[in-house]
Amino acid sequence: MPEAEQPAETKNTQWRAWPDTAEEHSGDEDARLSRFKLRAFRVVLMIAAGALGAMIIRNVILGGEPWADLANALFLLLVQWVAARRPRWLGALAWLVLLSLFINVADGLYPVEAQPITATHVMLPLLVLYGALMGSLWMSIVALVVVLFIYGATAWLHMPLTRGEEVKVINLSIAAVVSGLAALSVWIQHRRLEEALRRQTDDLRRELGTRLRLSAVVSHDIRNPLTALLGTAEIAKARGALTAEDLEAIESMARRISQIIDSARNIDAQAGPAAALSVTDVASIHAELSDMLGQRLAEKGQSLVLTSGAELAVYTNPKLLCNSVLSNLVVNASKFSPRDARLELSATTEGDGVRIQLCDRGPGFPDEILQDASASVANPSRPGTEGETGTGYGLHIAALFARVLGGQLEIRNRVQGGAAVAVVLPRKA
Repeated sequence: MPEAEQPAETKNTQWRAWPDTAEEHSGDEDARLSRFKLRAFRVVLMIAAGALGAMIIRNVILGGEPWADLANALFLLLVQWVAARRPRWLGALAWLVLLSLFINVADGLYPVEAQPITATHVMLPLLVLYGALMGSLWMSIVALVVVLFIYGATAWLHMPLTRGEEVKVINLSIAAVVSGLAALSVWIQHRRLEEALRRQTDDLRRELGTRLRLSAVVSHDIRNPLTALLGTAEIAKARGALTAEDLEAIESMARRISQIIDSARNIDAQAGPAAALSVTDVASIHAELSDMLGQRLAEKGQSLVLTSGAELAVYTNPKLLCNSVLSNLVVNASKFSPRDARLELSATTEGDGVRIQLCDRGPGFPDEILQDASASVANPSRPGTEGETGTGYGLHIAALFARVLGGQLEIRNRVQGGAAVAVVLPRKA
């Protein structure tokens, strides 16, 4: 782009194609674990409500007071209703249920009975396991402390204890401690399983991301050389014979298709390009693009003009740069530019790198792309000036391969109209 046009810009966005899958989707696994805890929580509430219902029936039959148990059962059903509609409140609701259960236990133990050990005392160690089931070690620790306090208070209120009563209190205390150790073991296993599931899921997602990239790159980038190849074949068919130039063009396009497939198969977010890097001048890059896309541009009467920087050189893989980065940018610019438009390619130095920029006279990028360029893998494809269709992957593929080549892709709209896309690449190894 000519130097005079550089200040005329509205927005500038650095593209990051296909962000780190593990970071983006770790929240999905947390959501799945939360759903599992929610189901376990609801099962616990149903069991507790059922037990309270049995106690209510017992009190009604024996003439006792069922009101405390009835209130607690209704409270547990209310908590279950709230948990189903507000899953994010699960942690607070779990602590609230534990508090309500201990309140119900206190109500059941008062007034103090003649016998120090009741059915309620025997069931208390189960509350220690409640925290482990909910994935909270602190909940189990609190429950263990409260249960041991209840056993200690029971022994103190019934002093002196008989030998048999002492044994029962000691055994129940030991059972509570064992329940605490079991809760600790369950919690440790839960954490290990959680981490293992996250690692496996991240590996699967990365593998899926790689396959999606392969599919997108091959299906999208292969269209450009394939279109040129088919065009050459149509021209030869119309002439009734293949010339040496036709055969050379067909062979060149076939090689490009093979290079695109090889590059896509070896691409990885952290890996380099499949082929070696070398110092390449911008004039050669322009010539390669013109050879690859000349026929496609000619169909709309368009031209790709190198306006400046022909003598500059970049350290890159020229085939990968042309096939998977610049070709996508040129095709995109052609798609949204009017007939007979002039697409301007330029190169300027920028620090230790070279900025290769393409300017068009189209409508520019929509605000949603400029504001959040990496919001999705593919943007909805928009029709071109003559109804051309696409896949929506072009800019993302260009950004991905620009990063693999050690550079980055930048996009902006120009005040005087049209869009400008630039690839900043290193000049040296």
